Amino acid sequence: MPHLNSRHALALALIVLLGCGDDSKSAGAQVKDATKDAAQGVKDTSKKVGTELSEALASMEHWAKETANDVGESGEAFAKRVQDKMPDTEKLVSETKAHLAAGGAKTKEAAAKLDEKLAVLKDKLAAVAHGAASATKEMKDDVVVAYNDLLADVRSALKS
Repeated sequence: MPHLNSRHALALALIVLLGCGDDSKSAGAQVKDATKDAAQGVKDTSKKVGTELSEALASMEHWAKETANDVGESGEAFAKRVQDKMPDTEKLVSETKAHLAAGGAKTKEAAAKLDEKLAVLKDKLAAVAHGAASATKEMKDDVVVAYNDLLADVRSALKS
């Protein structure tokens, strides 16, 4: 999901302002109006992206609950189910991190934490997939816990 950060939006607004200025307003008033419009555009875009990410997250949380109920299935089937969902999971993490990138140090910490949680999930999934024939319920539960931890951090990051 592409989105503008505030510098890009301001630069775009200033380019439009210089090319299409209103001669009845002073340059300062035009810049102020353009800056206000750009800031509102960034805010609107950020809200839209946040809503889309929240919807994707809710869908994944629903999937995770269904998958948690199926830890009794074979290790191979369970691993495949989770592996098939990983591209969507990685996309959600990537888009959440991009959404957080415009924030301060606190949001950057949240983004780094998402990377850590995704790495844990991948490690747990690799362990189940590698030993699929002998994967225990506990190993599959570990994948479910890692997945839920990751989604909880995504939800927390989107709330901030």
